[in-house]
Amino acid sequence: MNNENFNKLTEACCTEIRETLSQKGADYAGLTDRLQNFKDASAMTGLSQEQCLFGFVVKHIVAIQDYIGRLDDMNPPSEAQLLEKLGDIICYMVLLKGLLADRGIIPEFAERVGITKWI
Repeated sequence: MNNENFNKLTEACCTEIRETLSQKGADYAGLTDRLQNFKDASAMTGLSQEQCLFGFVVKHIVAIQDYIGRLDDMNPPSEAQLLEKLGDIICYMVLLKGLLADRGIIPEFAERVGITKWI
């Protein structure tokens, strides 16, 4: 893939991430804390917020592993299936950065992007 096409891919991915996080944020998160589900899962399980997030993302990683194994089969995954799982995994990584910034674990990154107050 040449640089021009890769840059187009990158821009499309960034747009999709923004749209997905906005939509799912409205569906899953409260109005005050976009990371609340992970905090609630942590309180319920005794695991860290990051461990809870990892548990959520593992099911998507397992699905992608299955999809990759079926790419050349008679029953390959659909484009929609692939794009949904890949997008969700990327979004979970953004949410993980949010958890790490929120807890002050990556303060230099948080400061660089303008996150000045941790909840």
